[in-house]
Amino acid sequence: MAKQNLLVIGNGFDLTCRLKSSYTDYFNSKFPENLKKSLDSLIPLFETFYFKSVDDNDLNFNVYSLGLEESTLYGVPDGINIWDLIIYYGIKGLPDKWSDVESRILEFLVYNPEIDGPKQNIPNFSQLKGPMQSSDKLFDGKEYSSYFYSQLINFAAAKFKLPNPSNSKGILLSELKKFEDHFTKYLLGLTNDDGSYSFTRNADELLHAIVNQAASSHTSSQAVLSFNYTTPLSSSELANMQMNWRNIHGQLADNNIIFGIDQNKIKVTDVAYQFTKTYRQLIEENGGTDHSNSFLPEKNKIGTIIFYGHSLSEADYSYFQSIFDYYDIYGSEVEITFLYHDYLNDGNNSLQQIQVLSVSELMKKYGQTMGNKDHGENLLHKLIIENRLEIKKIKVPTMIDLT
Repeated sequence: MAKQNLLVIGNGFDLTCRLKSSYTDYFNSKFPENLKKSLDSLIPLFETFYFKSVDDNDLNFNVYSLGLEESTLYGVPDGINIWDLIIYYGIKGLPDKWSDVESRILEFLVYNPEIDGPKQNIPNFSQLKGPMQSSDKLFDGKEYSSYFYSQLINFAAAKFKLPNPSNSKGILLSELKKFEDHFTKYLLGLTNDDGSYSFTRNADELLHAIVNQAASSHTSSQAVLSFNYTTPLSSSELANMQMNWRNIHGQLADNNIIFGIDQNKIKVTDVAYQFTKTYRQLIEENGGTDHSNSFLPEKNKIGTIIFYGHSLSEADYSYFQSIFDYYDIYGSEVEITFLYHDYLNDGNNSLQQIQVLSVSELMKKYGQTMGNKDHGENLLHKLIIENRLEIKKIKVPTMIDLT
């Protein structure tokens, strides 16, 4: 009897379809050169401001309040919010992937230099809200970047007339929703097919290519678990392809997309738990989203779990753990296939190496969650010798090939 496949797709799917949905694309559309110059100019301005404020107030001052009183104010750019500042002034420049953006959200909310030790260039809520420090401490070694950039966000928020981010994490949650709403509008503008390309057509071609090249005999039907916010095919088109589609983090049409952090990193009692994907999904579903019908193929009907275009980042490990637990990947016969498209085409197999390392790390992390320690340690080896794990490069249809 033919079984079902579970296809798990990430942003790499939309990018292969030529949708400019990467964080870099979004950032470039949102931050023109004059805005970046304004943000960069705030760094030396804040240094001067801080020295002056320390001298005048002997540490008895509020960066945000005094920043509002300064004569130099900036206009409010369209769509800019607190999280844009946190990401912009964060560690090692701008993120490359959306998973990096989520990592910055996590670091800002839960990183505590008093507990975790000082780190450079990690703005964090504890130092943003904490007591003022002397100018010597501000610019002192490892503490410098973390505290400096945390307070810089306070200063920049005042200059751009944004809410005071140090007041509460509730304000930060409200600002995150604004961030999501702005990205929704951006994506909606991209997914409207025009004469240059058709996202719908490209998605249809790519889905067929993935299914056909997965080398699986289990092709009676597909369940697609998408970590994207787009739904490129209509209900009738999905029905013709025998596909059941679900966007795990919301979809554009419903205006309910969510960014968030992994629940395994946060205690339920922490206010930051409200930023987890699990919590926010529950809030959205209680608000009316109907997921009453079981989505995952039944355990005895699953053939292959196929991954394509997903970064396999830690932010989504909870989902992978749930899927692997549900299908008992250690004890069952389910196959797991990781597909990738070598868009670099550099002849060095660099993307293959990245994919192999990512898969190995995922399986290692999952193995550590298994009750039987020995099973966890030999999981990857068992999948390989039983020919149930495959990492495979696929060819993308010529009309959407990015190489």
